Amino acid sequence: MRFRDNLTTGWMLAAAALRARAGNAALTALMFALGVSTIIALMMVSHQLERKSERDNAGIDLVVGAKGSPLQLVLSALYHVDIPTGNVSGTDAQRIAKMPMIKQAIPLALGDSYRRFRIVGTDTRFDALYGLKVAQGTRATQPMQAVLGADAARESGLVL
Repeated sequence: MRFRDNLTTGWMLAAAALRARAGNAALTALMFALGVSTIIALMMVSHQLERKSERDNAGIDLVVGAKGSPLQLVLSALYHVDIPTGNVSGTDAQRIAKMPMIKQAIPLALGDSYRRFRIVGTDTRFDALYGLKVAQGTRATQPMQAVLGADAARESGLVL
């Protein structure tokens, strides 16, 4: 019986303390809720970034590029978020692609842009690597032809 009386008294004291300092209690509860929601949001963003990173560099074991920062090379070639380091000569790229340790080499020439949209020079192996499909028209078959991304087409007003 004594335990139940002490428990009841404890709850009564806690309720009285909360009533006496209702503002502090509400602020503490709000700060706790904001902290928990921030942690949950960070965990969700981290998970999404990890999934996107795994998807973007799936099947890519090596990136070869011009002299410069290795981090900048990876960021520009794989994630398309940094300024490209420059391009390797076609002769060097073909020599590397023919090495026996290389299963597949996908050319990627970066550097120019049109109305802030990056121009990417490559071939159909790039499409296959990322599972890209042409929604309208056909894939470029001749030099100086282009395939326009959906965002670039919408924002630039370019059409077939």
